[in-house]
Amino acid sequence: MTDIVERTRKLLAEAEHRGAWYVEENDDFWELYAENKVPAPGENGLGIVDGFYVFHPFKLAKCAKRNQAFAEYWPEPGDAALIAAAPSILAELADEVERLRAELEEAKHTAWERSEHD
Repeated sequence: MTDIVERTRKLLAEAEHRGAWYVEENDDFWELYAENKVPAPGENGLGIVDGFYVFHPFKLAKCAKRNQAFAEYWPEPGDAALIAAAPSILAELADEVERLRAELEEAKHTAWERSEHD
């Protein structure tokens, strides 16, 4: 496993909200939400989806688009670390995917050349 994969897995594991995140916005604000799921014991039933109790979404951040220089909500430390690392992690993951694709193409080409000479 590469360093980028290990760092990404660590950030994801330490995030307080591991479910899907999404943004809602209007003319004045954008708001970042996370699914609010808690593992549920036993069988699926009322309020349980795929083994989790599902509650209203957790608001991670609310930021004004104008007339306010600060956010009204702040993410938990693990979520904040994930948010802060996201741009560099995504860039490194994209580089890693590109490198692996090139490596795979080279391996295919080498295998094809060997099959031609056999």
